[in-house]
Amino acid sequence: MPSRRPIVALLLACAALAAGCGGDAEGENAYVGEVQAAQRTFVTGFDQVRGRLTATSTLAQDRATLASFARITGSFNASLARIEPPAGVRRQHRALVAVIARLEQQFERGRLRLQRGGTDTDRSVVRTELSSSVDGTQAQVSKAVADINAGLRG
Repeated sequence: MPSRRPIVALLLACAALAAGCGGDAEGENAYVGEVQAAQRTFVTGFDQVRGRLTATSTLAQDRATLASFARITGSFNASLARIEPPAGVRRQHRALVAVIARLEQQFERGRLRLQRGGTDTDRSVVRTELSSSVDGTQAQVSKAVADINAGLRG
């Protein structure tokens, strides 16, 4: 199970978007507000689900939890994809959307792996892979947000 620490850090990176630094401050502020609203919804959903993968959870519960993670991440990704970024950061915004899409795919791969096998080893491998995925995603989100911020600053 991915721990809360990397997810929180990942989402703090999203929340770190700068606002009002370039030419169209109103549009940029609106963009930043929309990204941060999508991020808050994701955090809320993630927090509601994260405690379900435990040492005592059943295989069926783990599968359902991973499906929930994939659904919540997919919803976050769809929300980000619907946001119209300012012209100067469209490429960077697409990169952020792509990073979150890959995280969604990782949760779905974990769920599918548990569909095929349900041993303790399988469950351990899935948890390890997801933790690594979340850690890697954190770095990618941080880079995407830094690139967005640089673009917003002009």
